[in-house]
Amino acid sequence: AGDHTGSGTVRFSGELRPGNSPAIVEYSPYIIFLPSNTLTMEIGGLTPGPGTPVDNGYDKLLFIRQASPQVTWGGALVIDLINGFVPAAGDAFDIFDFTPGSYTGAFSSITVADHGLLPPGLAFNFDELYVTGIIRVVSVPTLTFAQWTVACGIPGALPAGDHDLDGDDNATEYALALYPSFPGTAGPTGSLHAYGD
Repeated sequence: AGDHTGSGTVRFSGELRPGNSPAIVEYSPYIIFLPSNTLTMEIGGLTPGPGTPVDNGYDKLLFIRQASPQVTWGGALVIDLINGFVPAAGDAFDIFDFTPGSYTGAFSSITVADHGLLPPGLAFNFDELYVTGIIRVVSVPTLTFAQWTVACGIPGALPAGDHDLDGDDNATEYALALYPSFPGTAGPTGSLHAYGD
């Protein structure tokens, strides 16, 4: 996809991948991501755009419409790690630029396609996604399952249980390091966790 100029409204209903590799794409019309859309943002490095060498960057969307809202979020967001890029704790990716508060809606799911590249003990945090457009890689502490249940406020919970009724069993949430002190991490079904729950 290339820059979209002019006015009016652009609706995405299928799949959007900004560029054939990491790209920076600018939108001046009103953008709507419909519930049927999947937006895939590639991350292959620490700088926005193609990077040097090529593909050693990450996708970034700029919403520059002068009226509000600039964008309506919807559908699925997929964060796709590419080209063997291994993120580290503290890495930040400014994937969306928009005027604060100039949006409506939310993604129905957010998933990370890490292809085994995200090291154990790290997770993507989406707390700032709808505020600044930034996602971050955070460290998550290592706890035993019993310590995790206490931290979640559910001491004695069973691994096969689903304490927050989100469809992910406790063992899965524990194994994926979805801890209560790190809200905004994406669960295996793409749901965002806002602990404590």
